[in-house]
Amino acid sequence: MSATRDLQSLLNQILKEAKDLTRSDGGTIYLAADDRTLKFAVLINDTLKMHQVAEPGSDIDLPDVPLNKASGEMNLSNVAAASANLGQTIVIDDVYLNESYDFTGTRMFDEMLSYRSRSFLTVALKNFAGECIGVLQLLNAKTGSGEVVKYNLKQIPLVESLASLASVAIDHRLLMDKNEQALSVAQTDLDEAKSSLSALEATDTVTGLSNRRSLDEDLQHEWRRAKRQKYVLSFCICEVDRYDQILLERGPDFADACLRMIASDLSYYFQRPSDFVGRYGDGSFAMILPYLTAEKAFDHVERFRKTVADRPFIADGERINITLSSGLASASNFEHMSCENLSQAALDALGLASKDGGNTTRQQALVK
Repeated sequence: MSATRDLQSLLNQILKEAKDLTRSDGGTIYLAADDRTLKFAVLINDTLKMHQVAEPGSDIDLPDVPLNKASGEMNLSNVAAASANLGQTIVIDDVYLNESYDFTGTRMFDEMLSYRSRSFLTVALKNFAGECIGVLQLLNAKTGSGEVVKYNLKQIPLVESLASLASVAIDHRLLMDKNEQALSVAQTDLDEAKSSLSALEATDTVTGLSNRRSLDEDLQHEWRRAKRQKYVLSFCICEVDRYDQILLERGPDFADACLRMIASDLSYYFQRPSDFVGRYGDGSFAMILPYLTAEKAFDHVERFRKTVADRPFIADGERINITLSSGLASASNFEHMSCENLSQAALDALGLASKDGGNTTRQQALVK
């Protein structure tokens, strides 16, 4: 594979990873040229079914972005040029409401293709020397249901980390002369960056526990293994009683502090190598407990619940009682059953615990 071809593949991979990380509808990577312009290297837009990669002798048919005005001053009116010149990350919630940058070209693009650009996330790509070698720009963040929203500020450090490590890989590609060893090192750098970012993406930012996506994946994995090895698998969902009321009356800072303390207790009580704990919802957690009988799993969950109930939570000098409702289900016969059946059984048990007034654990009969 030639160095040019490998660079194109790398840029394409970087943009796809950034798009997936932020659920963006589109994105562009520009590379800085010797003539002080940004040239389109890769352009993707899922809605418009566009995917263009600049080839040697065949550039993407869009005008270069000048980094300087005709007067010689820095071009700070174009968001990509401003990011490159200032070396800063720029977040735009809605380009049609933003007056800091000139989005005339974006609006013409939208009108020509019946598209609606809204949110932008633009990150400068800098090498070891701090020199800008390009720009990564993402367009229209989406929710899981496809609604276009502004970019989540908590994701920006992740994107910047990806951009930083990707810049190293790009710089390696730009400087190499068909050196296969350098190609291997650069690819390893990017793979390690992907692995590190995947770990961050699997973590709940408030509690430090695994998040719901990671929890669901581990439950599926553990279910398949329990089915093969034929051991008992228990799944528990515990929910802070009256969480919405606590959040409303005491505020998000107090609610988050409570969640972190509960998460700390979870990590202490469920620390076997096979145990898995994570945040399930806004005010709820879940535990995957393999290799325990249903009775022992119940004892473990009850001991944890009582610990939380006995712990003092203080807000503005006042002691607040925080209690949990827990729903536990166990499976020992996996024929004609699915992982979803176990999850639903735990949710049903949680519903019974809540109906009992909370601060209790209810256990569903073994899933048969």
